[in-house]
Amino acid sequence: MFLYAMVVWAFIEGFGLITGLRAYSKDTLIVFVFVALVEDPGWVCLGYMMAEKMFKRLKFFKPK
Repeated sequence: MFLYAMVVWAFIEGFGLITGLRAYSKDTLIVFVFVALVEDPGWVCLGYMMAEKMFKRLKFFKPK
């Protein structure tokens, strides 16, 4: 999942840099690598794992 998110997020960040929708203050390449390959894919995976756990718990929840 993390590897897939890295590829997708690198594409999103790269598209933003090329079109000018995304701009970093300095050290563009270093910030791009960190954001696109480490930080944002980690948040995507964390959100997915938490949603998966919540839905598993909802399966056992039965309204009265």
